[in-house]
Amino acid sequence: MKGIFRTRPPRPRYNFTWNPQDVLKFLNKPPDKDLRSVSCKLVALLVLATGQRIQTVALIRCPNIKFSTSGADIQIPDFVKTSGPKTLQPKLSLPYFHECPNLCVASCLHQYLELTKPLRPADCDKLFLTFNKPHGPATKQTLSRWVKNTTSCALRQGVHIDAIRRSAGWSQDFQTFARFYNRPLVEKDNYLTSVLNLLSSET
Repeated sequence: MKGIFRTRPPRPRYNFTWNPQDVLKFLNKPPDKDLRSVSCKLVALLVLATGQRIQTVALIRCPNIKFSTSGADIQIPDFVKTSGPKTLQPKLSLPYFHECPNLCVASCLHQYLELTKPLRPADCDKLFLTFNKPHGPATKQTLSRWVKNTTSCALRQGVHIDAIRRSAGWSQDFQTFARFYNRPLVEKDNYLTSVLNLLSSET
């Protein structure tokens, strides 16, 4: 075993860094009003702002979304990876981000619901729909591809969904977004240590 350890010492699973600031800069603009652009922006913002697994985001259902004057609340009653007898089901609270409307998840969510209202099949209550007709519910694998495509545009390389979800910090330039959505901060000029890995079919 010692010989194996010396020839193949343990390495970190991920040895790259990325900066969420680059993604946020890319998202910090009004999206095109087409289904693809709004869908990709919304799923990326949801993951960045809430830190939830893509599995959880894929389980969001329209009847479980409630808007108020302060923002949007989303209940996730379906079984998720963290579900257990003593564990509360996820609840996503998304207040309106008035300081930066282009990065407001609640506003983007409302825009998406209005856009998909005429496209949504009567028997489909999942939030995210596929781009092509017939517009059925999007799977978690599909949502992962959307996030990867969005981050690829911003970073010129794909970012694993876990890299975004497990964000250890945020650059100071976007600390307003980080604090507003209760995401941890890092010191100035540091980068978030996280995953840069290709999405697998098991994501």
